[in-house]
Amino acid sequence: MSITKNLNFLTEFIKYTAKGFSVCKIYQILELKKLDIKNEIIEFGSDNYDESLIKFRKKNSKYVFFSNISKIVKKNYLCIDLEKKKYN
Repeated sequence: MSITKNLNFLTEFIKYTAKGFSVCKIYQILELKKLDIKNEIIEFGSDNYDESLIKFRKKNSKYVFFSNISKIVKKNYLCIDLEKKKYN
């Protein structure tokens, strides 16, 4: 890894640490930023944009969906239990 990449990584890491994020969440954000997301995306385990990791990569749009096991009626929200073997 080049010195420039190392410095950029360290700068991003310090920035998110100052915001109070855990090391695990920081690595998730940094890896997510590497992805080239152009179309629809679904984030499992979340039910709103403000608490999601996807906000660090893609702007809030009609192509961002959330899913959790809670039965909530919201725009762009799907109730999916990944532990079930059959979905209705």
